[in-house]
Amino acid sequence: MDRPIQKRNKNFKKYLWAGLSLSVIGAGITLGLNTQSNSMYFPKNQLQISSITKGPFSESISTNGMVIPSQTVQIDAFEGGVIEEIFVENGQTILKGTPLLKLSNTALSLDFMNRETQIIEQINNLRNTRINLEQNKRNVQEQLVDISYELQQQEAQYDRDSSLYTQEVITKAEFEASENYYSYLKNKREILENRTETDEKYRNSQLHRIDNSIHLMERNLEAVRNSLNQLTVEAPISGQLNSFQHELGATMRKGESIGRIDIVDTFHIRAHVDQYFLNQIHSGQKGRIKLDGKEQIVSINKIFPTVRDNQFEIHFQFPHEQPANLRRGQNAPLKIQLSNSQESVLIPKGSFYASSGGKYVFVVHGSEAVKTNVSLGRQNDKYIEVKSGLSPGDQVITSSYISFQDNDLILIQ
Repeated sequence: MDRPIQKRNKNFKKYLWAGLSLSVIGAGITLGLNTQSNSMYFPKNQLQISSITKGPFSESISTNGMVIPSQTVQIDAFEGGVIEEIFVENGQTILKGTPLLKLSNTALSLDFMNRETQIIEQINNLRNTRINLEQNKRNVQEQLVDISYELQQQEAQYDRDSSLYTQEVITKAEFEASENYYSYLKNKREILENRTETDEKYRNSQLHRIDNSIHLMERNLEAVRNSLNQLTVEAPISGQLNSFQHELGATMRKGESIGRIDIVDTFHIRAHVDQYFLNQIHSGQKGRIKLDGKEQIVSINKIFPTVRDNQFEIHFQFPHEQPANLRRGQNAPLKIQLSNSQESVLIPKGSFYASSGGKYVFVVHGSEAVKTNVSLGRQNDKYIEVKSGLSPGDQVITSSYISFQDNDLILIQ
């Protein structure tokens, strides 16, 4: 039995149109995915969106200042040992030369006694040598006196013998014996005088070396004694003793820190600033710090360009009278002015700067945020100056861009 053909054709057309519709939808989805391959969805509640404004701008830095003494002296142990006595307390105001603590060091004491004995023995030997040289000098001088006297007597005898020989009272042999003895004494005195002169030069040279050696050994002995005396640590300057926390019987190593002494008559302000501002900080630059509810003007007097943890250190001094009742370690907010005020386009500071390096921002247009290149300039504690790329009224994402990766379009959910 035959079936109607019309009904079959109608269902076929229906399926054909459905297949074509699905193909078009699939192509649209594929096209959409391709056009948005460099985009991502991001929740709005995790974004910080700020407005671009225009207003007065002055570049400044806000940081934290710490009060420190203008001069501090660290105290280290010259010798190691066991703490035997403690004479002062931490925080006490002391005078220069005040004993702080006493150490005991048995090995050092024994070494001192051995070295002292050796040095004293050497000094005594040198002094004995000096005495011997002086004794030799006196002996030669006595010999010279004796020979001079004997020569004088023989000279008189020779004169008499010469007269008697001329008168033929004495024989030629007696005269020649007197003459020879006279010549002998003359030669002997001449030799003795030359020896005295030579010995005097040698003696002076020897005495000079001996005196230098004795002086050097006495200095060595004094140094050994000072090493022993340094077991009692004294205050090198007058001031307030801090970081002095010790107990009786504790062992201290050579060179170990004992504490510090602060001169609390004058104070400085220490601050750490981001390395970005290193080229904008100079000596004499002014700042403002709030201490005990009052704002004080300070000026930079020291800059330490070494960068640690992305920061460098600067010190401020009070150009006028410093506030009363300052205490070491006191903290206060500090603001450093870098430029004069002028009208500028401004973007609020945020985490975006660390992510983009200030080279681009995401500008919000409805439910989308588009990556836009910008040029940013100076900064203060609240704003960054916009040189180009943004206009007042623009909305931008100022939170971190780390989660955006390399996407150029953010679809805000």
